Amino acid sequence: MTDGVRTSRAISGSAIVTGMFVFGIIATGMLWTYWYYHTAPFIPLQQAIAAEFPGASPRIDGGQRRMHKGTPAQLWVIVKVQFHPSEDTAKARQAVARIEHLTREKLDLSAYETLTIRLFRGDPEKTIHSRDFTIGLKPPQPLNAAGL
Repeated sequence: MTDGVRTSRAISGSAIVTGMFVFGIIATGMLWTYWYYHTAPFIPLQQAIAAEFPGASPRIDGGQRRMHKGTPAQLWVIVKVQFHPSEDTAKARQAVARIEHLTREKLDLSAYETLTIRLFRGDPEKTIHSRDFTIGLKPPQPLNAAGL
């Protein structure tokens, strides 16, 4: 207040819009950087699966759930297939065996305890058919003298 008159500091509308655009660009850049570095170790495997299974759109994610500390580290491989994974067991097992082979070839699996491969097929405008295959990656620990 100056001499009993209140002065206001108005921000122009163009400054607010510019600020919003700058914030959006920075936030998008940060999200893109985080996601790129989070998924970068899996890119060779994604490319190998995409080459082996055309149209598979593979997604790979790995690690430990932050909300559940102490849980086993998991590697998830999600692959779209052209057959019903629940019904055609032979094809599903062949695909899982090939994906497991590619995973062992392209990634260091020492940090993970389980590998889960999800095969899915989505019929247009209908139900998504999926089937999960979980493979243990760590050998079981021998029992100690107390049986624990």
